[in-house]
Amino acid sequence: HDPLPIRFAFTGDINLGTRTIEDGLPPDSGRGLFRQVDSLLRGDLVVGNFEGVLSDSGTSSKCAPKSTRCYAFATPTWLALRLAQAGFTHANLANNHANDYGPDARRHTEETLRGLGLAAYGPLGQVAITPVFRDGRMTLVGLVGFATYPHTYNLLDLARSVAIVDSVRPLVDVLVVTFHGGREGS
Repeated sequence: HDPLPIRFAFTGDINLGTRTIEDGLPPDSGRGLFRQVDSLLRGDLVVGNFEGVLSDSGTSSKCAPKSTRCYAFATPTWLALRLAQAGFTHANLANNHANDYGPDARRHTEETLRGLGLAAYGPLGQVAITPVFRDGRMTLVGLVGFATYPHTYNLLDLARSVAIVDSVRPLVDVLVVTFHGGREGS
């Protein structure tokens, strides 16, 4: 069947605030975080690259003490609600901050986002397959996230990347591939 036209809204990196930087949390509990762009966050799928983890405690072993070239972001869990309220439906976790506090915090982030109705994708073994219904029809949309980190599908491993895309493509009507490239630094 012919897939439905799908309306997408994509954003780049999102950091709602972090408890790891002095004055790193937004005023008014983050209620105004998306005020300037909320009218743009409309579509069948609204996808953002979530930079960091949802974490209310703990420390990161990612960065050396007093580093000015490395950042570890820990967004308080209660701020995740702002993503859902803004209209996000999907969060890419294939990026350099999704593992800032280790695999347990990453899993907590995934579970929290899913609990708010957002599909998290990007970690190894995780793709998002989302049905879109309209006019009595359904279109399956798949999302695969790539980055260059061990906890993600590596976009630099071309053979494996092609294999992953080829394995998901027959399962969906529309396949979207996202990637996060670059590196940290001052």
